[in-house]
Amino acid sequence: LVVYDGPRFLFTTLFGTVPGLRQIFAFHDPLHPEFTDEMHEWHFRSGLDRFVWIVGMWQAFHIENFRSLLERVEAMPTWPRRLLARAAMATT
Repeated sequence: LVVYDGPRFLFTTLFGTVPGLRQIFAFHDPLHPEFTDEMHEWHFRSGLDRFVWIVGMWQAFHIENFRSLLERVEAMPTWPRRLLARAAMATT
């Protein structure tokens, strides 16, 4: 956590000075010229990856609930099922 949430120079020092790593992870996004640090994109994406396991664990924990919900929806008559499908599409 200190590496990502701490001072920017700490991340750059750890990953930007190791021989070979900077050449692998360095990237300049031409659509965002305001970011001058070539390690910015890797820092951003690797920071997102540290939270994705929470979503996966939540989904794995509730998969049976979701499966039973889908079975109940499939057992519904046509018009409420279509209404529910449209409501789900409208919220996403």
